[in-house]
Amino acid sequence: MRPLLLGLLFSSATAIADAPAPVPARPDEGAHAPASAPAPAPAPPRGNGLSQVVVDDLPAACQDLGKLADSPSANQALSARISLASCVVEQRLKPIVLCDCEQSVRDIEAASTQSLTLLEEVVQIGDATTKILALQAQGDLLAGFAIRILATVPPPVDATEAAVTLRDMRLSLIQPHVGPWQQRARSAYQQLETIARANPQLAKNSAVAAAVRASRTKLTQSPGVAKR
Repeated sequence: MRPLLLGLLFSSATAIADAPAPVPARPDEGAHAPASAPAPAPAPPRGNGLSQVVVDDLPAACQDLGKLADSPSANQALSARISLASCVVEQRLKPIVLCDCEQSVRDIEAASTQSLTLLEEVVQIGDATTKILALQAQGDLLAGFAIRILATVPPPVDATEAAVTLRDMRLSLIQPHVGPWQQRARSAYQQLETIARANPQLAKNSAVAAAVRASRTKLTQSPGVAKR
């Protein structure tokens, strides 16, 4: 009996020894995998490729144009944005008292950022006619900024050489600040001219024809010379 018992015990011990060791569970096994974060909801399609205009952020006088600028009709939206650009900058410049100083240049740049962005967007997206009208507005705004600053230089108090020299000195000091506007305006008019030449059929459009005539006139003027 004893030999049989010892044999059974020996067989059990051998089986236990030969059994593979249990593999320890990984720390993350058995735990529920975290649910993946939901994908952000896509922005609502605008249908015209234009950025959104926040009407409430516009000057009150421009908000009706702002609503049209977000029209699902691309043609209406682009046209409205050209008018909106001029409206916004005029309203934002109204309370600013300008002088022939660097601070006034900065004030104009801050007031015109949105307007110039709107016009550039129209130039990028619009057809040839719309591009021409947007470039005219862009050039006129930029040239107008320079004219406004230069106009703040007072005329000579009299006809003496000293008075004229003083005014010329003030003009020369402010000219480097307005020069970039004048050059950007000239670039806009030149781009307008290039588009018009590439699309001669647009000469029948009265608005385009007027824009081309005006830009050609302004291109003949020297942007760096202030009128006395």
